[in-house]
Amino acid sequence: MMVTSRGFSRTVLSLGLLGVALTAPPAHGDPLDWGLVPQKWNWCAHLDVDNLKKSSLAVQIIDQIIAQNADLRKLREIPLIDLNPGEDIKSATILGTRFSPEKGIVLLRGRFDQKQLVALVSLSPRYETQTFEGKVLHRWWDEDQNSYMTGTFLSEDRLAFGKDEAALRAIITASTANPTTADPFFVNDPQTFFVFHARGLDELPLPFVSPIVKRSRRLSLAIGQRGDQAFAVLAAEFQSPSTAGDVRDVLAGLAALGRLQNADHPRIYELLQPIRFTTEGNVVRGEWEGSSAALQAVWEKDVVPKFP
Repeated sequence: MMVTSRGFSRTVLSLGLLGVALTAPPAHGDPLDWGLVPQKWNWCAHLDVDNLKKSSLAVQIIDQIIAQNADLRKLREIPLIDLNPGEDIKSATILGTRFSPEKGIVLLRGRFDQKQLVALVSLSPRYETQTFEGKVLHRWWDEDQNSYMTGTFLSEDRLAFGKDEAALRAIITASTANPTTADPFFVNDPQTFFVFHARGLDELPLPFVSPIVKRSRRLSLAIGQRGDQAFAVLAAEFQSPSTAGDVRDVLAGLAALGRLQNADHPRIYELLQPIRFTTEGNVVRGEWEGSSAALQAVWEKDVVPKFP
């Protein structure tokens, strides 16, 4: 099976997912690098592959998702230009400067053979290069995406690419500017393997946005594992303390409803017990921590059997 410039983008997007189940757990994680987040960012999602591989449950879930997906299974058969995802991909980030997921820029950190990757995308008949702030931008037409893609190597171990060239340029500018510290609102825990952050939610120009989203400002979600305990942390900022209080009540009610509906299913009921929602000013905070073994039992006995 060969990889061409036509399928390059889809293939690389799947590397982080494939990589998590292929090697033994590493010693250290690879958290979101805020120094690469542009000044006018709207959203970002970060997968710490190193930390994810420490969680046997997360690895099992990813393996089962791959087993259910024919395209992802095929990727295991690709001799990917001397790139071993499990060994070489350390983290994957997708971020955007506007709320349009297809315009997100993908950042991968790992070991790459730059010459071979450039040779791959240069197979496109509409391939060209230009320079911006000392970085070479590679631009090619991707038939799968039906769009031009632009990519660059931010460093020896960082690759960035996507449809939004303006956002890519903003990332390059951020990477060469003075380092900035993360806003403490956004959850930062060294044991997380997945985080999602967003801001400016109340400015979304969409007619179907829910009342809750219209009154939101910022959102931060982190999922991870400490030893044998899995955890999730949510922080959401709203326009007023009264809105925050109402949202807390809604979320607490949904958790209570979930427990009520699963009163006869002790595995799920016990898993929902530790969920707590609190408010401080106009910020709602949600926290859950539970046994990873209990979570794994629910996944294997209550979730997996429902798969087609």
